[in-house]
Amino acid sequence: MLINNFKAYNFFKNANFQIVFLSLIYILAALMGIKTMMPDINVTPVWPATGIIFAFVLIMGYQSWPGVFIGSLISNFLLFNFFGYSFNYDSILAAIFISVGHTVEVLVGFVLVKFYIKTDKIFIKTIDTFKFLGVSMFMSTIGAFITVGAYQYFELISYQDYVFKFVTLWIGSMVSLLLFTPFILSWKTKTRWTLTKNHLFEFIAFLLSISILWILWQIDFLSMPIEKSFPLLSIPFLLWLAFRFNLQASMTGILILAQGTILYTVDDLGPFVANNHQNSLLLLQIYIAVVSAMTIIVSATVTERNEAQQKLIGFNENLEAKIQERTSELKEEISNRKKTEKELLTSNRDLIKANEELDNFVYSVSHDLRAPIASVLGLVNLAQLETDIKRVKIILEKIAKSAEQQDAFIKDILDLSRNARLEVENEIIDLSGMALDICQQLKYSGHNKPVEPEINIEKSSEFASDAKRLRVILNNLLSNAIRYSDDEKPTVVVDVKITKTSVRLRISDNGIGIEKDHMPKIFDMFYRATDKNSGSGLGLYIVKETLNKLNGQVFLDSTPGKGTDVEIILPNNISFLPPAKKKNPKKKTTKKSSPKVQKDQPENAKGINSAKKIEKPETKT
Repeated sequence: MLINNFKAYNFFKNANFQIVFLSLIYILAALMGIKTMMPDINVTPVWPATGIIFAFVLIMGYQSWPGVFIGSLISNFLLFNFFGYSFNYDSILAAIFISVGHTVEVLVGFVLVKFYIKTDKIFIKTIDTFKFLGVSMFMSTIGAFITVGAYQYFELISYQDYVFKFVTLWIGSMVSLLLFTPFILSWKTKTRWTLTKNHLFEFIAFLLSISILWILWQIDFLSMPIEKSFPLLSIPFLLWLAFRFNLQASMTGILILAQGTILYTVDDLGPFVANNHQNSLLLLQIYIAVVSAMTIIVSATVTERNEAQQKLIGFNENLEAKIQERTSELKEEISNRKKTEKELLTSNRDLIKANEELDNFVYSVSHDLRAPIASVLGLVNLAQLETDIKRVKIILEKIAKSAEQQDAFIKDILDLSRNARLEVENEIIDLSGMALDICQQLKYSGHNKPVEPEINIEKSSEFASDAKRLRVILNNLLSNAIRYSDDEKPTVVVDVKITKTSVRLRISDNGIGIEKDHMPKIFDMFYRATDKNSGSGLGLYIVKETLNKLNGQVFLDSTPGKGTDVEIILPNNISFLPPAKKKNPKKKTTKKSSPKVQKDQPENAKGINSAKKIEKPETKT
């Protein structure tokens, strides 16, 4: 079906077919006009060929003009035969001139529609419909002027009939353009016929009205008034068609009404019958022209209004959607602003806190750096005055202790700085080896005898994290545990549990513990909970900041006189390591002064005291 329609469309577009088609249509329309000639004056109220041919030329294009000329020429010969003119040289030339005039009329109208109205949908907007009325009047003037001029030049009509002939031909062509052109063009576009119950009730009411008028027309004293008022009574019907239906229905009603009134008037019946046929013709033509123009204007106005309403409905729907969208955007923007304000307040609080910490840091650093120097200077002055060698040695030991204290403080500051500056570098870590190494270095710190931490490791996976930062954390926590453990029987226990996702490390000591009043500030910078073996006050602060960098957590529980438990939780980053690092982990080397423990080695062998390492079997998770 689609292929057949496509072939038919291409055939309809063929230039030769268009010429033949227009010629036949013109001849048939001319014959239809001849059938409605007014008696005695040989003038048709409407020349159908003009409106029908112009509509098809607008559809096909200007290249079909030869069909207009051929059809008009043959139709003129038919008219001359109907009028009883003899076929001679003058009549043939007159027919050619008249055919040229009709062709020029159509081509001028085509150009005006394309370049003046500038749209194929002429009867959608009211302004375009008024423009079409002007084009119709101008076209009709050209056609009537050339036709009547040819009749007069070749003496086919008398001079007295010139004006009447011109007026009737002008009105007849214009009425044809107003009747047939909108009707044909209205069927060019697809239109949805939506009939509702209201339309059905309205049609029934219309039939009842017609029936009542017909009954009243049968009454003798009402017959003549109703007949003469028919032109006025028909207007509501036409307005109803224009308002309630589309252009197709309106023009169909106009055509039926026009054809009926023409047939009645030709038979000397109806409201347009006057004292002579000339006046009857003019009354009929004026009526048809007025109601046709009125109907297409009202129909265009209604169509334009309906389209405006649809656009307004669509605009309202889009507006509601845009309002909802904008409202959602505003809510999101308000939420983002509140979030930004909250972040700004948090940043301000953090900045204030950082400024306070910086002030404390500068003050404490300057104080703690100067204190050992002042002590060293004082001891140097004493050493210069002292002559006893033993006393000088004691003074030198105190100077060394002050230097060590300052060195430890500077080391803490460096650890804090590195943690803030350097990015996290993950690698596989031997946690037990690192803990043993640190314990070897710290076992003599703070006590006259070594502290032997007990290390218990439960391992089900390799462990990966930042080795440098983890060493800083363990160094600070083990240093505190060893330093503050019991002097008589120091005990430090390290419990480690390694899984695929995390590491839990717990360091317990039996030291002096921490009072509850100190617990809220124990991780603050430069805060010291005790003066015993007092350090820099940066150890636990460094632990907290380093764990934050590693996305870890720290928990501290302490009982005064019994000891302290510190637990840290770290994520296991083994899954983030590339395969090369998993297969070839970096090997950490330890100092020669920290030998590994042998099983048969005495625990308290002189000069080689080591931590106890207990590894539990792997548990499957």
